[in-house]
Amino acid sequence: MTQKRLDKGTRWFSPRITSLLENISAARTAIIEAPSGFGKTTAGEYLWSEILSGLPDLAKSVRKVWHTCIDEAGPLLWRHFCDTVSKIDAPTGGRLAVLGLPDDDTFGDAAFTLEDIQCERETWFFLDDFHNIERAAGARVFSEFFRHRTETLRVVILTRQFGDKALRGHAGVVWIDFRDLALSAVETKSFFASRGVRVTKKQAESAREITGGCVQGLCLELDRYRQTGKFSPLEDEGAWREIMRATIWKGLTEFQRDFLLRVSPFERYTLKQAAFL
Repeated sequence: MTQKRLDKGTRWFSPRITSLLENISAARTAIIEAPSGFGKTTAGEYLWSEILSGLPDLAKSVRKVWHTCIDEAGPLLWRHFCDTVSKIDAPTGGRLAVLGLPDDDTFGDAAFTLEDIQCERETWFFLDDFHNIERAAGARVFSEFFRHRTETLRVVILTRQFGDKALRGHAGVVWIDFRDLALSAVETKSFFASRGVRVTKKQAESAREITGGCVQGLCLELDRYRQTGKFSPLEDEGAWREIMRATIWKGLTEFQRDFLLRVSPFERYTLKQAAFL
């Protein structure tokens, strides 16, 4: 199998990862679960544009429905989700919208309604950033939906975390996590070569160790290497912070730094930071 590369290296997958994505073509439900930076969204786009669209038996009538679960207020997030479901099954989307964001009293009705979705046309339903709606509505709402037996519907979940761990190993389900998406040292060396940078085996191993094989981290390390001619010698705990500072923060103007701080979400902050923001 040849290595896949698109847009001069913008999207690159090793033969191993490409093979994992190819397995999804036969699944009813696929979960791609990994922290930010491991290429989940890119994998979903690649799955459709390069793998599925290249299958000879994929009829042109097959459609893709893509929904990104934006991190917003729960009721609004749910409404947008219902609007997308309506593109597949208008009555189901309408009933879910009427129910509103599920709570302890309505989650059962929402789960039953979603499980009963009808799909007359073969459809691939991609749910990106699924962790946002799972957190707002609860994993139990979607549990049976992801075990669906609708012949014409395939569901692909792209998420940082997936609550229903019992789904792993279920018939018709393919599960890919961060360990699968993390590049090995050999893959790291090939990835750098695809970006026009030749490195030694030792250098590739160093970059892989620093980033854990996370492709976004490797891109930052690659930028650092181009600037300094070496990879970060720091331990894992401090490497990311130093990479971000060297490759991004140092290149920003004072106005850009101020803007970035004001629009960035923080999980926690000091009183001084709050006053500044």
